[in-house]
Amino acid sequence: MKRTYLKVAAGLLALGSTVALAQTLTLPHPFVAGAPAKASELTANFQTLIDAMNGKLGASDPGSTANSLTHPAWEGGATAPTITAFRVQRGGGVVAAGSLGYGLIPASGEGIRMMWHPYKGAFRAGGASAAGEFDEGNIGFYSWAGGNRTIANDYTSFAFGDQVTVTGASAVGFGANSTVDGNFGFSSGSQNTCTGFVCTSVGYLNTADGQGATAIGYRNVADADYSMALGRYADVDGRTGAFVWGDASINSAALATANNQFLVRAAGGFRFRTKSDLTTGCDIAASTGTMTCTSSRDVKQDFRAVDPVAILNKVAKLPITTWKYRGDTSGGRHLGPMAQDFKAAFNLGTEDTSIGVLDEGGVALAAIQGLNRKLEAKLEEKTAETARLTAETETLKAEVATLRAQQAEILKRLDALNVD
Repeated sequence: MKRTYLKVAAGLLALGSTVALAQTLTLPHPFVAGAPAKASELTANFQTLIDAMNGKLGASDPGSTANSLTHPAWEGGATAPTITAFRVQRGGGVVAAGSLGYGLIPASGEGIRMMWHPYKGAFRAGGASAAGEFDEGNIGFYSWAGGNRTIANDYTSFAFGDQVTVTGASAVGFGANSTVDGNFGFSSGSQNTCTGFVCTSVGYLNTADGQGATAIGYRNVADADYSMALGRYADVDGRTGAFVWGDASINSAALATANNQFLVRAAGGFRFRTKSDLTTGCDIAASTGTMTCTSSRDVKQDFRAVDPVAILNKVAKLPITTWKYRGDTSGGRHLGPMAQDFKAAFNLGTEDTSIGVLDEGGVALAAIQGLNRKLEAKLEEKTAETARLTAETETLKAEVATLRAQQAEILKRLDALNVD
């Protein structure tokens, strides 16, 4: 006996969503109200439905007349008219056509449903609460929303997950309990906020609030235009154009203190490398303010001896002044040579607009060696002169002693003459 049953076409859009369509179909084990169904009967009925979906029982070929749909108003004996806007093709393809700006929203209010809204070219699949996440006012043209209580209410917006709200044009939101309110914004994760043109918020409890603002990681805040907060507990603190990187060393924010600032908190230290094998670069050890740069003999070549005295003489002639950087409004002054003079004097480095830290230190050490040589030579000269003077002094002392002895003898003789 043939009966008309509602058939569920599973797998639409590969999201586990469902769509209802009816087809005159003979089930091998018709369902009877109040009678329990056996597992084997359910399996056989399910296989029959699958065969129908795959076109084995007369589903239409691509481009042919569509299967008829059953509307509740037609059930109970009335003949359902053919609706060509919905087609199930023999190969399994499904087409639900429509006209933009034509028709009413298929369903509203609370419930679980999959819904194609041709008027806006929009798609919904999942669950809506009494708040009406899938209602007309929360559906943007060409938008897509799936999951639980998701909203995509602007042009080409996309929301997927649990309680994700996307209100920016062409914006995208994935995850849970997140909001994307900026045009072309993007969020993925949980409890994120993305506000501002092309904002980006990815991870957990991140806030990107500003044009071009980006917050990625865990509990970061980029609440200014063109700012970026990465890592953990990084916060630009409203500073435009600031970049802050936070580490996992402490549960408090690393805060920017100025616009366009680059701030990094790395309690484990810094390692900067300028070679692919990581053998050359500079480090700042944890809990210190001292930068150390690679200077191992193992990474050097083409060694040439220097004349420390010649370097000392060049240092003595090197112009050294105090100065301020152009544009520096702090008023702070600095002391040192000009890069052009340094390059001309010692020909170190590759350019004459900067001075290498190691080069400047090397020149200073060589000059100290040169000064030491000069002092040692001078000391030797003074030592020799002192020895000569000492010898002369000893000679003079001896001569003085002799003279004093002679003087005493003369005085003795004079005394003898006076007695007589």
